[in-house]
Formats: sequence, C-alpha cells, structure tokens
Amino acid sequence: MSVQFAANKLRVPAGFSTLLESLATEVLRQQPADIVAFGSHYFNQLLTERQSTGKLSTFKSTDIEERIYGDSYFGTASKKYRKTTEEIFSGNEYEVAAVKIQTAYRGHTGRTQARAVKNKKNKAATKIQAQYRGHRVRKNRNKFNQNESEPVKDLEEKQMFNDKEYEVAAVKIQTAYRGHAGRTKATKDKAATKIQARYRGYHVRKYYKKKSSESLHSESDVKEKSNEEFGEDEIRAAGIIQQKYRKHRSVKAEKEEIRKQDLAAVKIQRSYRGYRSRKVTAPPSEDIKPGE
Repeated sequence: MSVQFAANKLRVPAGFSTLLESLATEVLRQQPADIVAFGSHYFNQLLTERQSTGKLSTFKSTDIEERIYGDSYFGTASKKYRKTTEEIFSGNEYEVAAVKIQTAYRGHTGRTQARAVKNKKNKAATKIQAQYRGHRVRKNRNKFNQNESEPVKDLEEKQMFNDKEYEVAAVKIQTAYRGHAGRTKATKDKAATKIQARYRGYHVRKYYKKKSSESLHSESDVKEKSNEEFGEDEIRAAGIIQQKYRKHRSVKAEKEEIRKQDLAAVKIQRSYRGYRSRKVTAPPSEDIKPGE
C-alpha cells in the first residue's frame, strides 16, 4: 500500500497485513507480559509449521479470496478474469487502488464535515429564529395588556395631575386644613374661657367667705371693695393668662399649619414626580399619542 505525499512510495508485501493481524489477535488473547519474546516465539512456531506442512493457518483469508475469484465460486467464470492475490496487489494497480481509496475517503470526510457545519449553522439559525419569535410574542402580549390597562391609568393620572387641577387640589387641601385649625382653636378658646370663668367664681366665693367673718364693714362696703379688688387684680391676672394662652396657641397653630402644608406639598410633589417618571419610562402605546 503506497503512502501519498511522501518522498518515497512504499508497498506493503502480500500477506504482511494478515500476518500482523494474527499476531495482534494472539497478543490480545494471551495477554503476555513480554510482547517481544512472545512475538519471537510465535513467529518461530509459524516457521516450524510452514516447514513441516508447507502452509500457514494465518493465510486462510488469502485462500478464501482465491476461492472467491476462482471457478469454484462463480462456476462459469473464465480463466482470463481470474486474478490471484499476487496479481491484484502487484504493479501499478495496487497504487491506483490506494489512491482511489484515499480519494474516496477524503471526499467522504469532507462531505461529513461540510454536512456537520451546515447542520450546526441550521441549528443556530433555528435557535435565533425561535428566540426572535418568542420575543415578538411576548412583546405583542405585553403591548396588548398595556393597551387595555395603560390608557385608563394614564387618563386618571393626567386628570389628577395637570396644572389647573393640581392647583385646585392644593387650595382645597389648604382650605380644609385652615378650617380644621380654626375650629380646633375656637373649641380650645371656649374651653379656656370656661376654665377662667370657673376660676373667677372660685376666687369671688372665697373672697366673700373670708370677708363675711369680718364685722368692721357693712355688706355694701364688702361688695364694693370686692368688686374693686376683683376688677383690678383678678381681671389683670385673667388678661395676662388669656394673652399668654392665645399667644401660645397662635404660635403652636401656626407651626402646625406650616408643618401640615409642608407635608401636603411633599406628598403632592412625590405623587407628581412618580407620575412623570412613569410617563417617561413607559413605552408609548398606540391608543395615546406621545405628547398628549
């Protein structure tokens, strides 16, 4: 058998491959520890067998080939078409057959590799197409869901957070809070007035009780004196108490009102920022045109 692309073309002798196959079979069967010694002993036995019988059992396959190409197999085959093993594997015919086999094998290998590359490309294209189809289906489904829910939501948010209604909502919140603060202040002022009235009555009764034990003044003098003392001292004390209390309540109510207004403004601004961010990040839908 010739070796292509080599400097020297070598030919394998007839029967050499069969001889090596028989040796490999016996090595695999016996599993010798020393393969070199086993090979030497094996070939010595073959030489002894050939000297004694004139034939070798390892060349039965060659005999079978002879019978295949002989009259015993075809029956009516002519002698000019019969070829022995030596004739088949001699001369240029062997080299031509080797070249043909190698060419056929290279063609088979090339076609197999090309087919594998084509199948790989087809699988990659199929995966890309499948992923793209899935992407389109999910996108259309999300778009369909957005078309059902987003227009109503956007309309509600636009109705709540446009400029005019934003100002109206802020005014309503501030008005409601001022009314609540005014009502609370009036209720507390009324309670303070009741407390002061009860305190004045208590002092008047205490003063009359104290003066009733004294007999130096008449009842009219006691009433005038008590009225004068009550009018000057107690009214002055009540005025100071009311002034302090009103100042305290007004400062507290003012701070509370400012705090409430700040909280309301912060909530409104937070809601408006959320609406603006959702509007910017949300994909445009077909029902509502951009910029509306």
